[in-house]
Amino acid sequence: MGQNFLIKSSKKTDPRLKEEVFSTMRADKISLEAKQDFLICAFGSRYLKIHREKHFVNATSRKMRELARILVEVKKIEPDVRNLFEALKPKYYDHFVEAAKAVAKYDNNKNLFLCPTFALNISTSLKQCCDIALHMVTKTDSSIESANYEANLKTIKNLFESNWQFDISSRAGGDLNIEKFNRITIVPLASDLKLLKEYLIQKAGEALELLEINADNLAAYNTLLETIFCRVILLNRKRPGELQRCNMSLQVMWISRGKKTN
Repeated sequence: MGQNFLIKSSKKTDPRLKEEVFSTMRADKISLEAKQDFLICAFGSRYLKIHREKHFVNATSRKMRELARILVEVKKIEPDVRNLFEALKPKYYDHFVEAAKAVAKYDNNKNLFLCPTFALNISTSLKQCCDIALHMVTKTDSSIESANYEANLKTIKNLFESNWQFDISSRAGGDLNIEKFNRITIVPLASDLKLLKEYLIQKAGEALELLEINADNLAAYNTLLETIFCRVILLNRKRPGELQRCNMSLQVMWISRGKKTN
């Protein structure tokens, strides 16, 4: 049903998505499912366009894989479903609930989610997929079939908006809050930080000496990178993600400024 529409849409994968995101995805069944599903690819393409920063490539890959995971579980429940577009029907809403529980590792005996973050976030991605599918349908020629698709998409999106919080989100949100509350925060002592700093300086010095002897020593180079990375985090209290986005040109600029000041 609707084969022509599905085939036409599957051929329009964004070249940027293929080049930047597909290459970073883990080579497994989940990634293959994401790459082959035209609606998941359309979702990834839109997400990548909205978030232009380079580090969002990994976020795009993660969100596409999340959609692929829930689709795989829906297919286990309903083998006739071939892709996410076909799954977005009101009659399959309960399948999405069960699939989300399976992926988020819901424990029926303890009545809790072991991975509550997934259960909370996936509904937003599914609603966005409904919007993308609606956009695709409305661009096609008007027909009874397209009108049925549109009605189904609007209905299941409404179910995600009105029922998901009771079926999934409220329980998952409570589990996440409990997990955060019970998480132990260990504050390092000043003496421990001093020991860490001295250790990093020592290791960096040893790596530099090895590189002076042999500039092609890969192990020493990696050690030097790791020690610098840790020391910058300690000095500036940067998060790893923020430091990851610092370009080499920015580092060189600040080093040159420091030399001029001195």
